[in-house]
Amino acid sequence: MNLAKALRTALVGAVACASLTGGLALTERTASAAVKTFTASANLDGRTVKKVDIKVGKQRVSDMYPKGSSVSIVCQSPGEDYAGNNIWDLTTDGVWVPDKYVKTGSSGYVMGKCSIPKSYKAKADLNGRQKKGQDNNAPGAVVDKYKAGQSVKVTCQATAKGAIWDKTTDNLWVPDKYLKTGTDDFVQGLPRCDTDGVSAGGGGGDDSGSASNLRTPFDCGQSWTAKTYRKHRPQNAVDFQAPNAHGKNVRSSAPGTVVTVANRGSTSYGRYIVIDHGSGVRTLYAHLSSQNVRKGQRVKTGTIIGKVGNTGGSSGPHLHYEQIKNGTPVRVKLNGLAIAYYGATGIKSSTGC
Repeated sequence: MNLAKALRTALVGAVACASLTGGLALTERTASAAVKTFTASANLDGRTVKKVDIKVGKQRVSDMYPKGSSVSIVCQSPGEDYAGNNIWDLTTDGVWVPDKYVKTGSSGYVMGKCSIPKSYKAKADLNGRQKKGQDNNAPGAVVDKYKAGQSVKVTCQATAKGAIWDKTTDNLWVPDKYLKTGTDDFVQGLPRCDTDGVSAGGGGGDDSGSASNLRTPFDCGQSWTAKTYRKHRPQNAVDFQAPNAHGKNVRSSAPGTVVTVANRGSTSYGRYIVIDHGSGVRTLYAHLSSQNVRKGQRVKTGTIIGKVGNTGGSSGPHLHYEQIKNGTPVRVKLNGLAIAYYGATGIKSSTGC
C-alpha cells in the first residue's frame, strides 16, 4: 500500500468510528447532524407539523417530553406563533416542539435552520406509491417515477411494515432503503410524516416502550459496560464493552423469531441479526464475528445467536445493541432496569443463571 492510499484509509477509519482505546464514542458510518440537548420547561407534545391546534393522534403525541426531561434538537424553523414565539425545534425523534418551552437560553435561534426537503440519489428505478408500505405495483403507483441516479426530494419519513418510507415532494412514497441517505435509520433533520412508531418518552423519558422481559444478551455471570452516546446512531443504541470481548457468546434477549441475518461487510453494522419478539418489539445485535442462527428460526431467551466481533464500521470488539418498538429504536431496558443515558452502566448478566 502506498503512502497516499494508507493516509486515505486511515482518515476514513478515523472518521467512521472513534477509537475504543481513546474512550471516545463509537459511531456507525451514517448520516448525522449537529445535535444539542436542552431541558423541557413544561410537558411537551411532539408534532409532525409546526401548528398549534392539532389534535392528538396521527400528527401529535401527547406529553412526549415530560417537564425536566432532555430534548435533543437537530435544527430550528419558523412556524405558527406559539405563546409569542414562532420558532419550532425539530428533535432527534423527528417531531416538532415549540421553542418557547425548551430551555435553550435564548428567545432566538441557537441552532441552524432546518433544510427541508432534502435530496438523495435513487439506488435503482423506483415506482412512486400513493401510500406508504404499498407493493411495487400497487394500484395508482407511478412506474419508474424516479430513475436510478436521479435526485429524489424527500419532505418527511414514516414507518410501515417494519421499514422506513420516504415521502417525496411529488406527494408519493418510496422505500427508504433504495435512497442513498447515508444511514439505515431515520435521517436527522427530516421530520416524521405521522406519529406511527413514535411514543411518549422517546426523547428523554425513562420508559423505553420495549418488552419488560428483555434480558442481558450475554452468558450468566459475565460483567459488561453498557455505553451510550449523544452522537451514537441511532442515539438510543447501546455499545456493550468488556475485556477480551471478541468471540464471547451473544444471546437472545427474549423468545422470538429471527427476521434478519445479514452482513454489510466493512460498513455500518457489519454482521448483524434482528429478532422479532412480537407486539412491535425487536432487538438488533451488530458487529458480530459470527452468526449462529438462520432467518425464520425460533429462539428462546438465552439462545446463542452469534459471537461478539469487530465487523462493519467498528474500531474495536464490542456488541452494538438496539431495542426497537414499532420500527423506532427506543431507550434500552434490561432485566427491568433502564440503561443510563448518556454515559456508562456496569451490568452483570443473569441470563440463563
